[in-house]
Amino acid sequence: MPKIKLISETIPSGNSVLLTHHQHSLARELTMQLTSLGNFKIENFHPGSSGPFSRPDVIIHLAGLGSPSLNETLSCTTELYDLLQIASRYSSRFILILPDSISHLKSTAHTLFLQFSQSHRLRSHIIEVNPDSDRTAVAQQIIRHFKYGYAYQSPRITPVVPLRKKFRRFRLHRFHLHFPWFVLFGVLVIPYLVILIQFLLVWGFTGCALKHLPQGRISRASICTARATAVSRAILAQTRFLPGSTYMFYRLNFPLHESVDTLTHLTDSLVLLEKSAAKANQLFAYFVNSITPGQWLDPGEYLIQFSALSESLSYLNSDLKNMYLSSPKPSPRLTTAAVQISSARQFLSRFQLLAPDMLRIFSRSGRTQYLLIIQDASRPKPSGGLIDTLAIITAQNGRIINFQALPADVADGQFRGLAEPPSDFARATGRNRWLLQDANWDPDFPAAAAKIAWFVNKELSLDINVVIALNTRTLARLISDVGQLEASDLSQVLTSADFSSRVGQSAPDNFLTTVILALEKQMRSLTPSQQTRIMFSLAQSLENREIFIAPLTFSVPGLSQSGWSGGLTLPECRGNLTCFHTFFYPVVTHLDSTPLTEPLDIRQNIKFDITPAQVLTTFAMRLHLKSPVYFRLYLASDAGVSSIMVNGTAFSPSNYWRKTTDRKNFIEIKIDPRPGDDSEFEVVTTQPPVPDGRFHYQMDLLNQPGLDASDLELGISYPPDWFATSYTTPSVASTGHLRYNTPVSGPVKVDIDFSPAP
Repeated sequence: MPKIKLISETIPSGNSVLLTHHQHSLARELTMQLTSLGNFKIENFHPGSSGPFSRPDVIIHLAGLGSPSLNETLSCTTELYDLLQIASRYSSRFILILPDSISHLKSTAHTLFLQFSQSHRLRSHIIEVNPDSDRTAVAQQIIRHFKYGYAYQSPRITPVVPLRKKFRRFRLHRFHLHFPWFVLFGVLVIPYLVILIQFLLVWGFTGCALKHLPQGRISRASICTARATAVSRAILAQTRFLPGSTYMFYRLNFPLHESVDTLTHLTDSLVLLEKSAAKANQLFAYFVNSITPGQWLDPGEYLIQFSALSESLSYLNSDLKNMYLSSPKPSPRLTTAAVQISSARQFLSRFQLLAPDMLRIFSRSGRTQYLLIIQDASRPKPSGGLIDTLAIITAQNGRIINFQALPADVADGQFRGLAEPPSDFARATGRNRWLLQDANWDPDFPAAAAKIAWFVNKELSLDINVVIALNTRTLARLISDVGQLEASDLSQVLTSADFSSRVGQSAPDNFLTTVILALEKQMRSLTPSQQTRIMFSLAQSLENREIFIAPLTFSVPGLSQSGWSGGLTLPECRGNLTCFHTFFYPVVTHLDSTPLTEPLDIRQNIKFDITPAQVLTTFAMRLHLKSPVYFRLYLASDAGVSSIMVNGTAFSPSNYWRKTTDRKNFIEIKIDPRPGDDSEFEVVTTQPPVPDGRFHYQMDLLNQPGLDASDLELGISYPPDWFATSYTTPSVASTGHLRYNTPVSGPVKVDIDFSPAP
């Protein structure tokens, strides 16, 4: 019989652990983990005491984990010696915990520990730890030195299951095993997930269209909207078989029927826009001489396209209105889109007014001299800024045959004689000499264009037929549409941002002349999408009064009717009732010879108090000025001035100038900077009683070209028993009061139909 060796181990019922610095976070973690084991008794050691405590099996000493100091080193040395004596007396396992960083305390503890170990028998370990390490892992590492294979596990909380629920689980256990729940889930849930994914596709395709359209890629935009329309129709067909899905999309601000109609007409409009843009690009390319001569594009061809596009946009605008009214929380994008579509329709309507004179405007027969004036917007003037550069364009038979540019001061250097300035120019500037650079003094651009052409004739011996005003803000947008300019005369490749930062500040002499020549050269090699972007920018600039076109030797009534000539004519009545018209055109002229270092900050506030007896208007403006400006405010012909205040001071009629004619009614005043605060201007005007019965109230506020968008607050008060129908959505509407808050980046129009109480 083989011998059997029995190995036995006596496992004590409990182990005692003596722990120092029990307030330390690592000591608390050790206490928690040892307590969770159940067979450990933890006692805390207090310095200077040798008991009372039970015989320790393990001593864990945390040394040097606090803030280093001389007092800490001395107390730690004394404490370590006492603990070593206890470990030697009871044959305890001693574990010394030290930081892994170098310190005097660590060196002292090492030395004392080694010296004591040489003269006493110890079971000991030295463990170096990182004080910033995970406490749980460090505590687990320490415990493993006296408990083999230890691994900490966080305690589990066993959920309490009610007895009734246990029985229910038991009863349904067999049913759960055999019933195909995944089939029921698929039948009920997956169809809804599918149409939600399709809904996301609709939004994705719509976003694709909105991304490509501003870039001039109309073909891609129309493809995206066509796909969005197809998917939305598929969703509409599936909702008949999915209860509640129509309401689900309604809560998602996507009323299905209205959305499908909107996307359908949007696709149709983009297809027509692509055809119209192709015709316009062909006309543009022919005029700038970038394509070989061919048959001239008959105006009737693109006018038919524009008419169809205008009609399609009308349907689209109606669909957007229905979608807005059907949505529980209409998106602001719907309002923005409706405004943009209305602006596009207005532009098409105004462009069609030019049809009878299109051949003459583009010099289809004969020879035409165009004068393009480039104005520096950093020096505000009535038509866009100080005249910096002249570009003389000669066109014949519908094509540009010559393009020249020169600085305006070079042309002024060839002027012989002395031109008498206008009286208000001499009064404002104190100068008795008038030059071409200041010839755009008159805010009525057709009148200013005649003066500019007179100077060009005297200085350059050229007969100008058409004057076109362009400012550097519009020029920056055109450079952005082109991408960048490259020319040997430019020191670097010029982007729109580079151009804007150099205008009026660090630009060298003849900078704008070089830029306009480089831009003209690049216009001949544009891609179709770039041409489309250029067309969009030119159309927007015409609508926002950033570009003026004034024919001098022939008449184009459509330019005056559309407002693109820059003339100061009272707009026609836009309502079907008797019109009551209020008109404002503020004009700021920079008097200093140095350009502005930052855009002119202007805030306007207009309050109207409409009563049967009169209309009382308060026009207030705040300007952040660093140099004096000459301010002119054009009013309606029947407006009277009650009071004027500048920087809090009331001005008498002797402190300002006022001029009233059959066509013009305006005031002129010089405004100085206000130290430490904005300059303020306020004028109170009155107009005669409003018409009897129902009438159309129309307010027009024109913007000055070349200035950045300014903030406008507009408030209209009227008798509470009147009924008002506003064609412009107000920001706040209550009984007897309407308020509008809008940035002024173009002409502001407010149209309201009033019905007084009987």
